[in-house]
Amino acid sequence: MTGSPNNRTILLESGTNELEVMEFSIGTQHFGVNVAKVRRLLRWDHQNLTRLDFGPPGVIGSLHFMNQQVLLIDLRSVLDITDPIADQERQLILVCEFNHHIYAFVIDAVNRIHRASWKSLQPVEGIMAQQSPYTTSSLQMEGRVIMILDMEHILSEIVPEQSIIGANAKMESIQTNFDRSAVHILFAEDSAMIRKITVGQLTQAGFTNITTKNNGKQAYDYLKELQQKALVERKPMSHYLQLILSDIEMPEMDGLTFCKMFRQTLGVKDIPFVVYSSLINDQMAAKCKSVGANAWMSKPEIDKIVHVIDQFCVEAVAAV
Repeated sequence: MTGSPNNRTILLESGTNELEVMEFSIGTQHFGVNVAKVRRLLRWDHQNLTRLDFGPPGVIGSLHFMNQQVLLIDLRSVLDITDPIADQERQLILVCEFNHHIYAFVIDAVNRIHRASWKSLQPVEGIMAQQSPYTTSSLQMEGRVIMILDMEHILSEIVPEQSIIGANAKMESIQTNFDRSAVHILFAEDSAMIRKITVGQLTQAGFTNITTKNNGKQAYDYLKELQQKALVERKPMSHYLQLILSDIEMPEMDGLTFCKMFRQTLGVKDIPFVVYSSLINDQMAAKCKSVGANAWMSKPEIDKIVHVIDQFCVEAVAAV
């Protein structure tokens, strides 16, 4: 199975709380990745590989793809899978794009593409999260458990300079004329690593009033409670909350559905909603706009996040 997925047929209507997952295997284990990240499936070809004898752990070398050299990563090594390779010549290369970079991953086989609801994904939490740090959730399909990989986490350890970890803009150098600690931000993100790093970077910039939720459903439920409080106290919701920052890929409820329900079901129009995702491109930007988001940007761009929050919240803080 080689070629490029037809993006026109796999892109779903915005805010349906659905996704399409490409299921692939390494040994006897099954993994999944959001089809929105997949650029191409290639057959293993030694002639197209430039080996790196002293590269980062897990990196086999570089692959020539679309007139550029991209890192080729051995997922078997990264995930510490010891199952033997049945036939190395039949292995595939999964080419993905996210955070404005292209990466290639060696896998054993591809099963199929599943259309699923984010509600059907079970978050990986607690002890399981510690034992499996590179997965965010699991999906049961046709009697198989498919572990959804956290590609950003994997890349943060292999090439940190291209990840959110490497986006260490000096937050204290981004000046402002208002008190950032007065801005209450709701941040929805399922990756514990990204939550921790982003909150740390925003705190460094002076945003110390941040409420975090692990997915869109938790964030939406929090907003329903906040709206009820606002009604009882006869104050606008913007008195309690000045901005929402949300990922897109989250179990139970994705960020686009979260934004759509916030705007349409709760009917809140005056609180800025900023999408912060590795999936941002022109097509995804159009989806963000269609559900009512005010801005959207890729995860490494933490300095831009600070500027956007400043832009939206100067007047909001003054009005509180």
